[in-house]
Amino acid sequence: MRSALVWNVRGLTSAGTASLHETHQFLDTFDFVFLSETQLIAPPSHLLPDHDLHSLPADTADRPGEGLLLAVRRSLGLVTIPWPADPKSGTLWVQVRHPGSGERYMLGSCYIPPSASHQLRRLTADGLPLSAERRFGELRRQVGLAAAIGPVILAGDFNARIGVELAPSPPAAPSGRTRGCTDTTVTAHGWLLAQLSADTGLVLCTGHAPGDEAALPTWHRGRSATRLDHILVSPAIYSAISSCTVGALRLSLTTVRYKCSWRCSRS
Repeated sequence: MRSALVWNVRGLTSAGTASLHETHQFLDTFDFVFLSETQLIAPPSHLLPDHDLHSLPADTADRPGEGLLLAVRRSLGLVTIPWPADPKSGTLWVQVRHPGSGERYMLGSCYIPPSASHQLRRLTADGLPLSAERRFGELRRQVGLAAAIGPVILAGDFNARIGVELAPSPPAAPSGRTRGCTDTTVTAHGWLLAQLSADTGLVLCTGHAPGDEAALPTWHRGRSATRLDHILVSPAIYSAISSCTVGALRLSLTTVRYKCSWRCSRS
């Protein structure tokens, strides 16, 4: 059984020492870790010492909306090969290969800023600014290249609200079941994320995966609660997911932080 965590940490160095220690201990309980908004130029040396770390740095430390990290537990014996990445592309890709069977998988950690934010305007592809439409189009291109290598896991904070209408049920889901979602609003990012799923064949797990049928929110502010973090996987990966849950990590010196975790029966 393998476990994974998808979490927008909103800064890995912004909390007090005690809560940072709690955070690092919590991260270490997962085999695969997908983090967004790390606000780090480089991961600290004491972070996840038992994992192979790959990161897409923030241009400037503590800058909101920047910094991605992908970690793979070293004891799994997997070979990790980072893909060349533009720091402003907003997605970090790592190829994972099993040295015995030769099986290869592509892991992607992604952060797409809100449509009206200055952060989105700073993302580029081939030196050109990215609108939300171009950002998802570039992501679609990257997924196509990744899928040619092996099954894909793409996870992160897409700032996408998909309501209950979007994303058809995957073939492995019970027929006739309506996808659930506690947030009924659909945004432009949500439509683009659903289109990405349809165009690439990746399964949008939100509201479908076992344990996540209600698609609980991952972002809270006051009385508002929305689901912004999502996982998209190749059908072969989806069929191996045994559970997917959204929960809260309560730290001693900070407010509650919400994250999405999942477990997979694939070895």
